[in-house]
Amino acid sequence: SSSSSSSSSSAGGEGGSAVDTHALRSLFPNAYMCPRCGCGPIDHRACADLKSHHGERVSAKGTAKGTAKGRVSNACPQCGWFSRDLADWEPWNGSFQ
Repeated sequence: SSSSSSSSSSAGGEGGSAVDTHALRSLFPNAYMCPRCGCGPIDHRACADLKSHHGERVSAKGTAKGTAKGRVSNACPQCGWFSRDLADWEPWNGSFQ
């Protein structure tokens, strides 16, 4: 006997169903994706001017002051595309790229 679950079409991810996509999008309601390569979900929150913190030096929480430094990157983690304007990023479509 065959399973009927394998016949559902993928609306937002390889092998996923429309229900799976809806559940994922509800977990990341304000996520974006890269308009160049489709990488997502990307969480750009709190500021629409992505240039304002791009490259900013930060320390990791829970570390001694002056250790575990890093830099904020608001560029796409997959292809490196960047736009300072949040409006240039596409809303996440529910698929993982």
